[in-house]
Amino acid sequence: MGDAPDLARLIERQGRMLETLVKLAERPALALTPQTMAAEIAEAGRTAGNADHELLEHRAFNRTHSRRL
Repeated sequence: MGDAPDLARLIERQGRMLETLVKLAERPALALTPQTMAAEIAEAGRTAGNADHELLEHRAFNRTHSRRL
């Protein structure tokens, strides 16, 4: 029951990832240099990492507090 919000967040992020991939596919190949791709990959990693940490913290918080009830 408590996993529904987590699943909703994952589905939302999956949709945003798909949008990003579509945007990349629409860009001209010359715009996708190693330098620009490296910067975009690094930013995507930070964003995804932050989201993963938030989700893990949320789950840990819920587990801790649900045991007290």
